Amino acid sequence: MTHSTTAPVAAEKLAATTFALHETCPATDPVCSHQRDGRSHASRRRGDWQQRLIDVEYGLKWGFRSNSTLVVHLFLICVVMLGGFLIGLSPLQWGVIVVSICSTLAAEMFRSIITTLVSSLASNPDSPLTPESRQTPRVATAAVFLTLIGSTTACILIFAERIRLLLN
Repeated sequence: MTHSTTAPVAAEKLAATTFALHETCPATDPVCSHQRDGRSHASRRRGDWQQRLIDVEYGLKWGFRSNSTLVVHLFLICVVMLGGFLIGLSPLQWGVIVVSICSTLAAEMFRSIITTLVSSLASNPDSPLTPESRQTPRVATAAVFLTLIGSTTACILIFAERIRLLLN
């Protein structure tokens, strides 16, 4: 008899936790099940740092889903990380590699944002975009390219130096 009374209580607690986890998810997020069911968010408010972590999660999810180039970057990051572990990079070398990876991913995500914003503004017939501002995605792509050149150069120099030391 106690089993049947505790099961609904546990289910209510689980449902309350699920609603609290999705308190401020975007209305357009197809992953959020309570949005599809028409249920409302929980009344509990998250702290600023918790909300930022959730925003980071949604931003990364959107970035990887909307930009196939990030998947290619992710594959190359795995190759670089594996190579770094195999040849035994120093902590300073790892630091340079991590900064290179993060700057490349950030530049690519900024390019995605700029491209999305410009294309959504340009689709409006009353768009205030000038012909010069329509070139913004090209400038963002050039910025990503420069970041890639710098990151690739740093990685090549680090790996070449480390391999030279291992061979001597």
